[in-house]
Amino acid sequence: MQHRWKNYGPGGRQYGMHRLELARNIFFIILSPYNRNLTYGAPESKDARSKIYLAFEYNENLIEDFGEALFSLGGRAATFHHGGLGIRNPNEYNKLVQEIADKTGEYACNYFEVAFGELIKKQNNLNSLSLDNLQALDQKFDKLIAEREMHIKDAKTIYNDLKANKGEIKKDKNAAKLKDYLIKHKTKFNNSFEVVKTLAREIKNILDTI
Repeated sequence: MQHRWKNYGPGGRQYGMHRLELARNIFFIILSPYNRNLTYGAPESKDARSKIYLAFEYNENLIEDFGEALFSLGGRAATFHHGGLGIRNPNEYNKLVQEIADKTGEYACNYFEVAFGELIKKQNNLNSLSLDNLQALDQKFDKLIAEREMHIKDAKTIYNDLKANKGEIKKDKNAAKLKDYLIKHKTKFNNSFEVVKTLAREIKNILDTI
């Protein structure tokens, strides 16, 4: 059992997330969850970036779509200052993009690395599980995959709304409409990410009995 995300590299120019315009460079207005003294864009933050890529299975088009959904917020956010100053006075735009990035990375870790990663490691020994545990495992993976299918559907809705400029969310130069639009969708994603986290932990607990 081999997931195609295992075969992808680090991506050129950070899969379109790294822009020449500093004000629109999303990876330089948010900090790595592993080291809050570094941005996602720092060379040392490869692990943090890889979680974002993994959430989209290293599909460059999807990663760039994700970036486009956030780039307009970048111009309203405070930027990172080198020399130990970090991001001085992060505003609501920094905080929103930070939460979206961190939650997306955490979701990728739980879904791919914890749940499916453990399954891949234990796949040759699944027959040692009891029938009850095998059935429970199957049901939990069904629920897990259903959550991801919902994420994909909702993400497509967001991308389509942005491309169509629904409600003129892209014409607002202060990005307030886009911010409010993303906040509206954020709660549903966050709730689902918590479901994924719980399912991944339960799946790992079953697989740990092997």
